[in-house]
Amino acid sequence: MAMRPRKILIVTEDYSMFRFFSVLTRDTDYYLVRPSEGIPIETETEKSNPAAVIVDIDTSSSTRIDDIASIMTFSPRPLLMASRSPEDKKTTIETGFELGAVDVVVIPEGPPAIQPALKKKLVRRIEVCLSKKPSIISWNKAEEVISEYRHTSGRTEHSPSALRTDQKIEVVGVAISTGGPNALSRFIPTLPQEFSAPVLVVQHIIPGFIEGIVRRLDSVCDVRVKIAEQDEALKEGTVYFAPDRLHLRVKREADDLHADLGSEPSGLLFCPSADVLFNSMAENCGNRCIGVIMTGMGHDGVVGLGAIKKTGGITIAQDRESSAIYGMARVAVDAKIIDSIVPLEKISGELDRFMSTARRATR
Repeated sequence: MAMRPRKILIVTEDYSMFRFFSVLTRDTDYYLVRPSEGIPIETETEKSNPAAVIVDIDTSSSTRIDDIASIMTFSPRPLLMASRSPEDKKTTIETGFELGAVDVVVIPEGPPAIQPALKKKLVRRIEVCLSKKPSIISWNKAEEVISEYRHTSGRTEHSPSALRTDQKIEVVGVAISTGGPNALSRFIPTLPQEFSAPVLVVQHIIPGFIEGIVRRLDSVCDVRVKIAEQDEALKEGTVYFAPDRLHLRVKREADDLHADLGSEPSGLLFCPSADVLFNSMAENCGNRCIGVIMTGMGHDGVVGLGAIKKTGGITIAQDRESSAIYGMARVAVDAKIIDSIVPLEKISGELDRFMSTARRATR
């Protein structure tokens, strides 16, 4: 009698990693499932009852450590961590082991094609993981481990759990293209009136449509929504859109940020360009800014997000499932410059999480 395939729960927001393990487990005795949206991971693990769990620790490391702790405390089973860059995740990996993870699997770069020898080796790692009796850890012990992780990870890793700023977030920038009007109509209305930073948006769209989009959003949002004007002071609780055929930058005058509009550099594929906006944010705000890349084709904004990342700012990408076109965000994720990958409906909450952390750090 043939053995029934064994279920593996994979916890990841990275589609390319999910695809890698899908290819890896093809024609084996295993199959993958993903957590249901909105269900606590310990509840999902108990409900789906997988033979093992694989946890992606490359994105949202702090959340993943919480996930590992919840699984090993409330529904323990063999658990593997997965990473493309384990040398950058040493503290997360050590903490995962302390919480009861069995092993860490290194995911190769590139497309999810897997040579037979590598597939045999990695499937064997899964088999060994499954043969291990899961550790059981008390919640009090897990809280101690997590507390220590929170304390040390900021000194050893670049991860969202350790917000790389000790000052108030001054500006949020958004890059968006195909599918943007619909996505923005779901995202911007979720921003509260007291949102504590200006939000600057570069939307790729044919000329003549941006003003209508702005009017509609301004009529339904708690924040003010408007077209950016040259030299105006950028205010909290206001969303500024780049106008047709002009780049939008931030510039600093004394202690305040102002809008700076212009047609240079010319010859770029897009005007306005998200790279131009993000580069100006990195130059003028350093680690006090957040860059968000959302649905759309191409790669505008990726270079600028890299500059924000380099200066210690925060980078967020919309996930594949909620994107009309997973192009710009995918390129940014593949470039490993993204701190947090979230669905459209959670972007506002993720911004609030980072900004709240920054506010607490300044007290």
